[in-house]
Amino acid sequence: MRPCPNCESSRSSLFCLEQNFRVVTCSSCGLTYLQNPPAEQTLYESYYETVPQQMPAELSSIIAQRLAVMKVRSPAGRVLDVGCGPGFFLAEARAAGYDVHGIDVSALAVRFAAESLHLPAEVASLEDVAARDASFDIITLWHVLEHFLNPVAELQKIRKLMAPGAYLYLEVPNLHSIKFRLSGRKWVGGNHPLYHRTFFTKTTLEKTIALAGFQQSERLLLSYRVPGHSGLYSSVKKISNLVAMDAFLTYMIRA
Repeated sequence: MRPCPNCESSRSSLFCLEQNFRVVTCSSCGLTYLQNPPAEQTLYESYYETVPQQMPAELSSIIAQRLAVMKVRSPAGRVLDVGCGPGFFLAEARAAGYDVHGIDVSALAVRFAAESLHLPAEVASLEDVAARDASFDIITLWHVLEHFLNPVAELQKIRKLMAPGAYLYLEVPNLHSIKFRLSGRKWVGGNHPLYHRTFFTKTTLEKTIALAGFQQSERLLLSYRVPGHSGLYSSVKKISNLVAMDAFLTYMIRA
């Protein structure tokens, strides 16, 4: 059983059991994490076995709102999308005028991004990118940090890839969200601990960011208005975001 990835303490309490997965909360720093992660050699190939040929309308709306926030601070520049998947965000960022590059662990996802969307994407790690002495004006981690075994170490690698004045945009699922609490802690789709290694709250995510050496971070209140949502639903999401109980936690971090 692995210790806490943030503070290395072995003291923990059980958060929940999901099949054979043991999710615990560190008794020292409060981070919730998967204590017995499975091997990952081919895990993410099955994750991307089915890729929609066209971007879903809801995802298109979400990406448009992310890019609108990015444009305010960095209207142009070199973007690295870590965990780019099939490349839908990269394609929209390129169309918005950014110089884009994507990396992912899944060969299936990267093949779709490169062949179907003609994007500069590759199967590569942060170490691979760092070995080229590369730097970026914007780095994005859209629902990726929770997949890492050691979030602090990966954020430290990302910090070294950031050009002076660069921004990191980071988003993770929120363990304290109203949606998750009302679901009775039922794991859905990619949120299942088969794929996620760390389960963040506002407090533990901010601790993780600080442990990686970042000193300037800001939580972005992105509630994501999407087609088909009623005005009431959107209002509830906006209010829940104000108290850090929306489905996602989104941060903008300065180099």
